[in-house]
Amino acid sequence: MNEMPELFGLNREKLEKAAEEFRYLLERGYNREGALNFVVSHHRLDKTHKLILLRGVFSSEEVEERRRKTVSFKELGGRVLALDGYNVLIVLETMLRNQLLIEGDDEYIRDVSGMHGKHRVTSLTTTALSVLFDELRKVQPKEVLVFFDRPVSKSGELAGITRQIMKTHGVMGDSLTASQTDNAVISTGEIALTSDSVILQKAKKCFDIAGHIVKEKEYGKILKLKAT
Repeated sequence: MNEMPELFGLNREKLEKAAEEFRYLLERGYNREGALNFVVSHHRLDKTHKLILLRGVFSSEEVEERRRKTVSFKELGGRVLALDGYNVLIVLETMLRNQLLIEGDDEYIRDVSGMHGKHRVTSLTTTALSVLFDELRKVQPKEVLVFFDRPVSKSGELAGITRQIMKTHGVMGDSLTASQTDNAVISTGEIALTSDSVILQKAKKCFDIAGHIVKEKEYGKILKLKAT
C-alpha cells in the first residue's frame, strides 16, 4: 500500500494483513462473500475496513479481465457512452470534499463513503458534474447517456440538472432515471463509464472516468490497495 500522511483513522497494519489474506483466499477459488466475512471476523474489522476490502481487493483473474475490457480515454471519442450516474458522481464529490478514495487491485478508483442510496444534491454536485462534462467534451463522444437510480430520492431532479449542465458544456446526450441502473448501463451504449464491479463484470468495454479525472488532478488522498 502507498504511504499517506494520514489514514483517516484506519488501522493500516490490520488492513494490509487482511487485504493480503483476502487476496490469498480469492486466488484459491474461495467464495468472495464467505472469504470476506472470514477475514473481517478474523481481524475484527469494522464496516469501513470491510468496505475497503470489498471494493478494493480482487483476484488476479478479475484484474486481468477488467484490464482487457478497459479502453483508453481517447477511445471514448465518437462513441456512445453509458455513464453510471451516482457511481461517478459520488467519487468526484468525495474528491471535492477532500475525503479518502481507494485504488483497487484493478486500478479503478472507488469511494468508501457508503453514500449510495443516500446521496443529496448540494453545490458540490453541480461542481462535480461540471468537472465531469468539461473532461468528457475533450474527446467529443458521439453521445453520453447518464443513468441515475430511480428509487433514490430526487433522482429525477438530479437527472434534470445533469441534462442542463451537459448541454451547457456542449456534450450531446441525455440523463435518465432507471429502476435498474446496472442493467441500463450494461445494455446501453458502447462503453460503460463506472467503477461498479457488477457492471465491470458484465459490460463489454469499460472506462473509469471518475478515476481518470481524479488521477489527472493528482489528488493525493488515494489509498492504493494494489498488491506489490
